[in-house]
Amino acid sequence: MSKQLNLSHFFPSNKRKRQNSPVVTQVEQPESSSIPIITPDETEAVATPSITFDESQAMTTPVLTLDEMHTVTTSNINDISMRKKSKQHENETLSNNNAQALGKNDIGLFVNKSCISTNEIYAVLIDPWKPSTQYEFPQVNMNQKVRSVCQHSWLLSYPWLGYFHTLEGVLCRYCILFQRKWSAKDPGKNALGQLVVKPLTSLNKAHDYFRSHEKTDYHLFSKEQAKLFIISYTDPSKSIDRILDNEYQQQEAMNRKILASIIKCILFIGKQNLAFRGHDDDGIDYKSTEGLGNFKELILFRVESGNMVLNDHLTTCAKNAMYMSPKIQNELIGICADMIRAQIVNRIIEEKTFFSVIVDATSEITGTEQMSLSVRYLCHAGDQIAIKEDFIGFISITDNSAKGLSEHIISFLQSVGLDLAYLRGQEYNGCTVMSGDISGVQKLILDIAPKALYVHCASHSLDLAICDACDDRYIQLFFGTLKAIIKFISKSPKKQKLLKNAIEATHSDMKRKKLAKLIEHRWVEKQTSILVFKQLFSRVVVFLEYMVENVDSDTSAKSHAYLKSIKDLDFVVCLFVVSRVFAILKPYTEMLQSKNCDLTQCYNNIQEVALHLVELKYDEKKINELANDLKIFSHDNDITFEISRTNKF
Repeated sequence: MSKQLNLSHFFPSNKRKRQNSPVVTQVEQPESSSIPIITPDETEAVATPSITFDESQAMTTPVLTLDEMHTVTTSNINDISMRKKSKQHENETLSNNNAQALGKNDIGLFVNKSCISTNEIYAVLIDPWKPSTQYEFPQVNMNQKVRSVCQHSWLLSYPWLGYFHTLEGVLCRYCILFQRKWSAKDPGKNALGQLVVKPLTSLNKAHDYFRSHEKTDYHLFSKEQAKLFIISYTDPSKSIDRILDNEYQQQEAMNRKILASIIKCILFIGKQNLAFRGHDDDGIDYKSTEGLGNFKELILFRVESGNMVLNDHLTTCAKNAMYMSPKIQNELIGICADMIRAQIVNRIIEEKTFFSVIVDATSEITGTEQMSLSVRYLCHAGDQIAIKEDFIGFISITDNSAKGLSEHIISFLQSVGLDLAYLRGQEYNGCTVMSGDISGVQKLILDIAPKALYVHCASHSLDLAICDACDDRYIQLFFGTLKAIIKFISKSPKKQKLLKNAIEATHSDMKRKKLAKLIEHRWVEKQTSILVFKQLFSRVVVFLEYMVENVDSDTSAKSHAYLKSIKDLDFVVCLFVVSRVFAILKPYTEMLQSKNCDLTQCYNNIQEVALHLVELKYDEKKINELANDLKIFSHDNDITFEISRTNKF
């Protein structure tokens, strides 16, 4: 059975020593001076101490009853109590800090984040997470001194500063949100460190570092971005992007108006078949109009007529942004051509109609040989069906062989979007390269599009027939003389003026004042030149007679030869016969060249032409009418008229 020990046995009994004993606690004691403590188990030989208080010496000397194997001192009790309180306080502080660090606007959550939404940026800028005043920041040992990683005064003095709980340090909210990587003044583009990608570690000179950071170019730029971001987020109409976008849209709309005015001029000149550029059209000095072409003259005319869009453009634009140089003109012409061609092709594709291709070769003024391509197709306009024939482009010829020409045609049709499966006709002239049955262009295309039948151009066939009919010695002499006289007069302005004076002296009401140029390649088109020459025949005679008497010997000799040639009866007969035949053929030739010509109508018209020509040759009445006209004409121009019934014609 365990013993109970009295603690007074271990302490001196004199009052002086008891007065110097440490005071454990001061509490008001009850009347009972003894608190028994029951030992839980006798076998363990452990006694629970019993504390006895003496009323005369209360709160001075504690009396403890202990087990013989244990010793308890007052200092042990104090240490244990302090450690428990410290541990409890630390747990409470940590719990409190963790609770405060759960804010979603903690700046540390956005460090090295590649994509930050505008809502997140705005929330962190306007309502960032800040620790409360009770928050206790972690401390670190630096140079044997304990320093706090952050202070509440820092967050108040520097509004851009933010504390990140997880990294236990401070960061710059502006530089993190707007993702600064390096300084613009750093040619090496070295990565930034403290306050941007990692917390501040220079705690001993924190204020110096903060002030230095505030002056850096990247922080100032980020700060300005933050300010503009808040403005644009709260009022999008005031954002720099929106303002620039509005200005861009206004400039774009103005540029469209300028281009529309310029393109209208291009379309006008194209419709009127006028040349665009003049002799010297490379300059852009609009103060001098010398050498400007039709295009720039039309631009100036529209400005003078009150077009403020073009007027403002010419007065404010840069010299390299006038959109009127020859290069820009060609580019705009090409764009207009592409748009017109696309409309034609889309019309054919949308209606899924068959079409035929018409090709003719020609040479431009520079000597470049090229082919012109047109398509002929049916177009539905409501209940009406119309025949359309549209030009779709030129092709520069680099290979004049049948294979090369056929490849050019096929490539062009496919490039504009036409399907060769709908190709039903080929219309060319009758040369061997184009019309050959074995290796001509029409045969090579027929192998690819089996239903594209070849048709020789009817107008060209008629022209060839006229050419064969004119293969007569007298007719050839007539055309040779006519061409020489027209060239003799037309190449000299002085001679043209003399002819004009002769016309006005005899027939002042005559509309024609000069001879018409003889067309080389179209026989029927020569009808105009022949008709004008016939009308002005008497004035030409007067002109040549004057030239014989009043000019130098060489010119006088030529004038005499021409005068004798045109006053010859053979020339006059050819003049009447050819003019009568061409007058009959011209309307039908124009009809064959029209876009809406009909096969049945053309066939009937050709039969009428043949009938007129037969009557002109065999009808006695027609022959007598022609003879009477010749006789009257010869008499009026002092030409001897002697013709037998069986003449050489």
